[in-house]
Amino acid sequence: MMSKDVLEKIQRDARGVILQTSIGDHLYSDHDQCYKPLIKSYVRGISNVESLAAAVLEEAKRRENATGKMITVIFDEEGAAFEPDDIKRLDRWTYKRTYSTQWKTLMGF
Repeated sequence: MMSKDVLEKIQRDARGVILQTSIGDHLYSDHDQCYKPLIKSYVRGISNVESLAAAVLEEAKRRENATGKMITVIFDEEGAAFEPDDIKRLDRWTYKRTYSTQWKTLMGF
């Protein structure tokens, strides 16, 4: 019974923390108001910008999210990243720019 009391206290007082147990990690879900097994995130690498754009459109279609609500796409100097669900953040698609030998020489990399 003591472990149930400890779990209830954690649920009341320390939400948002990863709870490590003998059966795996758990994360508090505000929506369901309980701890749920933590699903490890999955990172996918993409070879070019066109593939990233296709992945964004396909994931939005697959998730029936025509408006793009809660989808994040970030572009920077090194490439881009895409997260199809800002709430769960289980998937992350990444594109890392690769430079040609000529470009590296020209830019002094």
